[in-house]
Amino acid sequence: MRVLEPGDVVDGRFLILEEIGKGGMGVVFRALPLEGGRDVALKTLLPRLADEPTSRARFTREVELIRCLKSPHTVAVDALGWDGEVLYYTMELLEGEPLEAFIRQRGRLPAALALRIAAQILQSLTEAHDQGIIHRDLTPSNIFLCRQAGDPYFVKVFDFGLARHLDTTLPRLTIGGMAMGTLPYMAPEQLLRGQLSPATDLYTVGQLLYEMLAGQNIYNGLNNASIIEHKVQGRFPDPKDTPLADPLGAIIIKALQRDPDRRYRTAEQMRQHMAILGRLLPLHEAEASKAPPARNACGTINRPCDSPPLQSDLVDSDHNAARRPNTAESQLPTSRPTIAALPVVTSPVTRRRSPRTLPSSRPTTGSF
Repeated sequence: MRVLEPGDVVDGRFLILEEIGKGGMGVVFRALPLEGGRDVALKTLLPRLADEPTSRARFTREVELIRCLKSPHTVAVDALGWDGEVLYYTMELLEGEPLEAFIRQRGRLPAALALRIAAQILQSLTEAHDQGIIHRDLTPSNIFLCRQAGDPYFVKVFDFGLARHLDTTLPRLTIGGMAMGTLPYMAPEQLLRGQLSPATDLYTVGQLLYEMLAGQNIYNGLNNASIIEHKVQGRFPDPKDTPLADPLGAIIIKALQRDPDRRYRTAEQMRQHMAILGRLLPLHEAEASKAPPARNACGTINRPCDSPPLQSDLVDSDHNAARRPNTAESQLPTSRPTIAALPVVTSPVTRRRSPRTLPSSRPTTGSF
């Protein structure tokens, strides 16, 4: 398998400038189109996966799925091609940083800003779900904050490599018995091989909202076995001194219900409920969300860039789940489900800082 390096030309069209990211399945380079135009992000499969038919099929499926999505909050994909042994596609190059780095730098985010970011994620998901596409791997590293349209916190959702289409006539690429995703952000039905639905992604949005408000993952400090146990039992941390005790806790708890039928039914429904609470936030919270993104020590931005709702309004009354967020019985199932012995395929992400990111005179650019 040919390994790309800076200076290589791909398909006679793109000059490789630098590597800007590496994930569980692919490598992303900054590339210059030789026919003119702005730099792009060029993604290829990792060399060890390039000869696997399933990996190549998943890579191609990712492009096919993203190409049909036009939301401004979903990364735009351009060319798909082959160059000898190199399968690649190009996408827009973003300036900014992943949500993961943003939370690591700033810790707890103001509630207004957290809602603003989550609402844009939901806008991307609304279109994807309407077209039968479930992302399956939403994580803070797959949510990108960039400056666009005058918004310093413009969200782009990317990395649809594990996405699944709900059309049952399409071939399945997942190995039987495998749970695909990133463990801390997986919904219970992903672990238990249940039926996937839009509620699967909305579960993860609830976790992301918690993480933005708390500055850490809801399962921080737990090992994999404990995370799986908490998820399949529908257990949450003690609400005291966590975002679950805040007004937004009702939204998070509804999104994190073990039973998908008790979560939000659509991304738009969840977004509307967040908008209602967003209008009730204090003015200083709303103003805090307008501040520009924090920069790191080098001066650069890392990598690719009415009345309160009643509890009965936030939790489906037909399931008799209208309880206060800090009520223990609303967090625990009445019975303990069996934990299936299930291998979990996670998608770790490693990063390598390029020397081009060191000068403080300009922000770095990148994608996933």
